[in-house]
Amino acid sequence: MNNYDPLIHEIASYVVSDFSPSQYAIDNAAAALLDALGCALLSREVMKCTTLIGDDSEANCGEIRVIGGRRRVDPAKGAFNNSVLVRWLDFNDTFLGLEWGHPSDNLGAILSALMLSKKGPLAKDKDGVTISTLLDSMIRAYEIQGVLSLSYSLNASGYDHSTYVRISSTAVVTHILGGTIQEVQAAISQAFVDGMSLRCYRHSPNTGSRKSWAAPDASARGVTLALLTLAGEEGYPSALSTPKWGFQDTFCGGETITLAQPLGEYVIRNILFKIPYPCEYHAQSALEAAIALHDQVRDRIDEIDKIFIETHDSALKIISKTGPLNNEADRDHSLEYIVAVGLTKGSLTYRDYENESAKILDLDGIREKMVVSENLNFSLDYLDPTKRSVANAISVTFKDHTSTDRIEIQYPLGHPKRSKDTMMEIVKKFRQNAQGQLSNTKIDQVVELFNDKDALLSTSLATLFDMLEP
Repeated sequence: MNNYDPLIHEIASYVVSDFSPSQYAIDNAAAALLDALGCALLSREVMKCTTLIGDDSEANCGEIRVIGGRRRVDPAKGAFNNSVLVRWLDFNDTFLGLEWGHPSDNLGAILSALMLSKKGPLAKDKDGVTISTLLDSMIRAYEIQGVLSLSYSLNASGYDHSTYVRISSTAVVTHILGGTIQEVQAAISQAFVDGMSLRCYRHSPNTGSRKSWAAPDASARGVTLALLTLAGEEGYPSALSTPKWGFQDTFCGGETITLAQPLGEYVIRNILFKIPYPCEYHAQSALEAAIALHDQVRDRIDEIDKIFIETHDSALKIISKTGPLNNEADRDHSLEYIVAVGLTKGSLTYRDYENESAKILDLDGIREKMVVSENLNFSLDYLDPTKRSVANAISVTFKDHTSTDRIEIQYPLGHPKRSKDTMMEIVKKFRQNAQGQLSNTKIDQVVELFNDKDALLSTSLATLFDMLEP
């Protein structure tokens, strides 16, 4: 038996283990699933997204179902399409550490694998796999991506977090499809051999829509690597540690990647939801603060002298931008644009990022009055495992030397330290997001199912997808 690098072995051992998640983890996973489904349905309103994944009128080319549609596609395409729908509007869940990411990006790969294995060893009844199995797989994928994110920063070297999506999707999908620990290790090694992609498309001056399909592409790649491995492709035991040619020497300056903590259910227990607003998570509390100041500002826009935004280091790196914003992708990753919308409108929807809306809002003048600075305490608390805040503070001064209150928000809505009833909040968000795609009757059916924990766990994946068909 080949001895794989310790990191590969540790991930594979966790994936194939008989680990049983707690009820709290299962409940959070159910909330994450409903949240992702609602995000996917809302994305179907966006033509650029539906054009990318293909029209429902196109002929079936496989057996994988796509959220909110009728067309069947092949496994890799299904993983891509479902994850694109979940990810497109930047409204899905988030996990933050040394690396940043969105664990529900793995959902497409998991769904494809479960649909392929519907009569396989993981099936619980004659109708195929149940939601219980789906939630268990989600918890494992979330944990792998999230703990890797706590352990090693890819962005510090200019690389993209989608690498971690590829690794987690590959591992979990290989297991779902019946892979042994040796096969799971082999598949994970293939995911590392793929290397890393750049993240220039997430930053000015190159921000673009690839940021909405990069992780889905990685998720789909996970399905492909799993299938190749299960078809007999061998693994590469020292894919990380091989001198010169290995992952660590090539991409990590020779540093050995080790997990910051054992794999369990930490990530799903600490997942961050974007409850009211579709914007990059580091800006969520800034948007809340801006909306809180709306009444003090809305009749004095022309009198504004300066807008002071105190933020944390990660927000400065990712979303603080000056100069022209070229497209929707640029705007939904601009701290200044998001704050400007909140101050002037008192609300924000995904349509506020569109070109026509941006022309109407004409926020460049307001953005030029912003002074963005790092609050060191915010940066420290962001990394403190006992706090994990995502803090921002905003105040506005006027030309007559008066000023607004200073609004500071440590934890945005959807943060575990802020949200007392996550499922209730997610249900409300789902109802709003699904409104344009499903009938009220179907929306009620889905909500009723997710509010009945026992019924949800025993429901087949096929039944859930029937509810999601328009």
